[in-house]
Amino acid sequence: MLGKILTGERAIGVANIESSSVSFSIVKLQSATNATIPITRYAELPLEERTSGQHLFALKQRLADITKAAINDYTSAHGGRALKKLYAVVHAPWAIGNVVSASTRFPQETYISEKIMDDCATKALAQGGKGGELLDVHQLPIMLNGYRTAHPEGKYAHLVEVAGLMSTCDANIREEIAKTFRDVLPASRTIIHSGARAIVEAIEATRPQLRDALCMHVSGEGTEVIVLRNGMVRSYTYITEGLRSIFSRAFPGMHPEEARTAVRLMQRQEGSEVVGVQTEEALLKAEPDMVHAYGEELAKISAQLRLPNAVFLIASPDIAPWLQKFFERLDFSQFTVTAQPFSVDLISASEFTSIEDGTSERNGDLDVAMATSHVLREEYGSA
Repeated sequence: MLGKILTGERAIGVANIESSSVSFSIVKLQSATNATIPITRYAELPLEERTSGQHLFALKQRLADITKAAINDYTSAHGGRALKKLYAVVHAPWAIGNVVSASTRFPQETYISEKIMDDCATKALAQGGKGGELLDVHQLPIMLNGYRTAHPEGKYAHLVEVAGLMSTCDANIREEIAKTFRDVLPASRTIIHSGARAIVEAIEATRPQLRDALCMHVSGEGTEVIVLRNGMVRSYTYITEGLRSIFSRAFPGMHPEEARTAVRLMQRQEGSEVVGVQTEEALLKAEPDMVHAYGEELAKISAQLRLPNAVFLIASPDIAPWLQKFFERLDFSQFTVTAQPFSVDLISASEFTSIEDGTSERNGDLDVAMATSHVLREEYGSA
């Protein structure tokens, strides 16, 4: 695909909305393979606000605050130039994914026309849309006779399979996000996309040869799980086990940011050796509950077909190395194809080589890089 023909440097806004945190970045687009992030602002809900009925309202207010702050800094430094376009990448639980698919079988090899593919796609889309308003659909590779086919039209096959990763979002939540940006920048166009789509595109961008894997995105309040088989996304699940529950069990009474700092220092072998040992012991005590929470959901996912051994892990660098050891060390082999332990592959922001993060607050933020990579695809088209 040639993509869109766009020239000249342009600045747009990119928000990343997670279960309990938000970020807003100013992104300068130079080309399909070159973007810089001069400004990013972050906000995270305190623990007491994550469990209240005002969770979404509090998160929305912080999104408005950091968006205003980032835009004020940008316009002050660039002569008041306004942003014309804003993207919001929305993760679970605010946007939930669902893999929809449909197939058509013929008694003999048949010429595959555009109409056949459209009819199959229509059947697949008819399966989704429940539990929320359609947010977006990520087209997955079309299969002919069980094989991925880049250009299926005009070929012959007896079996056509079409699939897509469909994401939905409650209409009220979507409107609240849109209204937040309208209030801050009324003249800008706001585009809202799903985090599930950004995750799949991150896999395609950084691991193009990955065929079979369990992809896990661990955020503040939960974990998005995507199963990849033979290079195709086959299922999406959201597990309500995330950093808050992990830290709450391991460090009861400690502020989440303090717990995150303790884990980071432990992994870098910085600070007091005694504190490092205490931190590791606290995390070990939390593991049985984590095994139960993850194991219960993985059992459901693997009920019909066992899971791949490879795990593609997306998580904050503060906790990712420890999570890698957790998933490799603990016995989840009962859920895998080979009855062997998981082998975990970590992704980092530095792997998105087309993106230069020039911010100082949290240099090389992975979720910001994923959201920006998705926006690059949208603006210029995938290669």
